[in-house]
Amino acid sequence: MVCELFREIWQDPHAQEFGRQGQKQDGIDIIGCRSSNKKYEAVQATIESPLTKKKIKNDYESSKKLDVKLDCFIIASTSPRDVSLQKYAVKLSSTGPYKCVIWFWEDIIEKLSDYDKVRKKYYPKYYFIKSLGDSSGKIIEINDETTRFVLLITLLPEDYPHYGGLLLVSDLLNYSCQTYRLGDHWSRLVIDDYPKKGHQKCVGGNKYGAFLLSNWLNSFESVEEIFGIDNKTPSIYRLSPNQKNEFYNIIKELEED
Repeated sequence: MVCELFREIWQDPHAQEFGRQGQKQDGIDIIGCRSSNKKYEAVQATIESPLTKKKIKNDYESSKKLDVKLDCFIIASTSPRDVSLQKYAVKLSSTGPYKCVIWFWEDIIEKLSDYDKVRKKYYPKYYFIKSLGDSSGKIIEINDETTRFVLLITLLPEDYPHYGGLLLVSDLLNYSCQTYRLGDHWSRLVIDDYPKKGHQKCVGGNKYGAFLLSNWLNSFESVEEIFGIDNKTPSIYRLSPNQKNEFYNIIKELEED
């Protein structure tokens, strides 16, 4: 499993187990070349528990006998994370010819969650759960005499895959949500195809609601302005006559198609 995982991480299909049982392996189980920098890395996988400084040092020193210039030596351990061993690995890195890094079991699990091919092969019945970061959020109520919306507006973390920095607009009353960037067209809040006739699932319940909410969101200069809305003092918003005409013209065109 560890070898297959590092093939994916390094993006090196030729990464392989080093030697075989009974052969001298110079403290190395797996060797490969990281595609991003074309530098070799080596891995020693161990189930020794607890992992000790002596074991780390012996394996690191043994790896120096390898007739290949390494950029990093990794010990992949089933032991739980230990700060004293992490500090020891940093010390070896600062005095040695290349980095010494320890991947504890928590680190291996974290990497497995990023590589579905390996995870599904070895842990097909497990769900891997990890936090992708914290998000700021705001619960907003918008209502008049006939219409009421309750929204949870969340700013997704910048490093969130595919959606970093976008707003997630959740319509709590209509059980729908959609990502949104200030300035987007109102049809972004339509879940189904925009030109579709008849009932469509939308943030806002229908096309009018989506149009209203989109224009309200786009009335702000910045995301920070939205999250700065006072929790105690309500504000006022209404569509302009031009905006209302725009919406009615759009609906009329759709009905004529």
